[in-house]
Amino acid sequence: MSDMSDSATPSSPNIDPDRAGLARRDAVALLGLAALAAATGCGTSSTSRRRLDPLHAGDLSTIPGRRTPAAAEPAEPRFVGPDAGGIAQLKPRSQWARGEPQAVLMNRMKPVRSITVHHDGMPPVGLASTAAVAGRIELIRAGHRARGWGDIGYHLVIDPLGNAWQGRPLIWQGAHVKNRNEGNIGILVLGNFEISRPTEPQLDSLVRNLEILGRFYRVPTRSIYTHQEWPGASTLCPGRNLQARMSGVRRSVG
Repeated sequence: MSDMSDSATPSSPNIDPDRAGLARRDAVALLGLAALAAATGCGTSSTSRRRLDPLHAGDLSTIPGRRTPAAAEPAEPRFVGPDAGGIAQLKPRSQWARGEPQAVLMNRMKPVRSITVHHDGMPPVGLASTAAVAGRIELIRAGHRARGWGDIGYHLVIDPLGNAWQGRPLIWQGAHVKNRNEGNIGILVLGNFEISRPTEPQLDSLVRNLEILGRFYRVPTRSIYTHQEWPGASTLCPGRNLQARMSGVRRSVG
C-alpha cells in the first residue's frame, strides 16, 4: 500500500510561502504555479504547438501489474556517488524538502547510461533568494507527489545562481522522460527557457556537474541528452534558449 501522507492537490500545494521566506508580492503568483507544477512538470507554455510530454508515464512503478516495489527500507539520505567526490556545494534535501521519498512508489536505479537536461517550464517568479528557490523545488515535489509519484522526478536541480540542489536520491530511478527513465539521471535547470535565457552561473554549474556525473558514472558526452532529443519525445523541454546552448555545453564537458 502506498503512503500518500505527503501528497497535495494542485489547488492547495503543501507550501507555506511565509515559512519559505518568499516575498508577499510573489506568494499569490507562486500559488498559481502549483497547478502547472502538477500538470506539466517540465513542459513548456500551454500555447506551444507540440504536445507536453507526461514526465512519469514511462516509469514502470506507476503501471498496473508492472510495479516492482523496493524493499521496505529508508531511502539513502545523501546524494549517492558524486557527493563523495563531490557535487560542488551541493545543497541537501534537508534545505528544501518537506517530505521523504516513498520507496514503495519507486524502482531502484539501474546502471547509469545517460543524463537528461530539463527546464521546469515555469515563469521565474520568486527565485531571488535561497529560501525562494527552496520553496520552488518543494512546490514541484508537492505537485509530483500529488500525482502519486514517490518523490520529485529529478535527481539534481540547478538554480539561477548556479547552486546545485539534491533532488531524488540517485539510488532511485527518476521520473522525467517517458519510457526512458531506467539508468537515466535527470537534471532540472530552473526557468522557462522558451521565454527567458539560462543564466551564465546556471550554464557553468550545468557543465561542471555534467562533468562530475559523467566521469563518476562513465557516461560519454554522446549520452547527454535534452528532453526533446529523446526519440519519441514530443516536447519543447528544455526550451529553445537552453537547447541552443547545449552544443557548447557538451563541448565544454567533452
